[in-house]
Amino acid sequence: MKVLLDTHAVPYVFGDPAKLGNDSRRVLERCDPEQIGISDFSLYELAVLFEKGRIKISRSASTVLSEITSRITVVALDGAIALDATRLPLPHGDPFDRVIVATARRHHLPLITKDAMIVASKLVKTIW
Repeated sequence: MKVLLDTHAVPYVFGDPAKLGNDSRRVLERCDPEQIGISDFSLYELAVLFEKGRIKISRSASTVLSEITSRITVVALDGAIALDATRLPLPHGDPFDRVIVATARRHHLPLITKDAMIVASKLVKTIW
């Protein structure tokens, strides 16, 4: 893999790439789909957002999640990621953000995110 997507970047990648930052669009254009990763926690977070209607989709959540998992690499939580996530000096306790950042760190991947707290933390290289 070459890059990990934060949850909020996924709908842009799959539906509206113009909403991505210029740098992230350039990086993604140079990646084959299998070089793009997503945390398994992001899949769960997306499912929650779809079900709550916080992300509007024209197809079923099941179809969209299947499309995502068939096109990019899903990175599983492991013990090292879980421990790192609990120890990160992030200013909030959001478990999704913690696992996503820890996943990027574990696999030495830049994270495509515009999340200001993650960017400011400098815990991982970010691209937007």
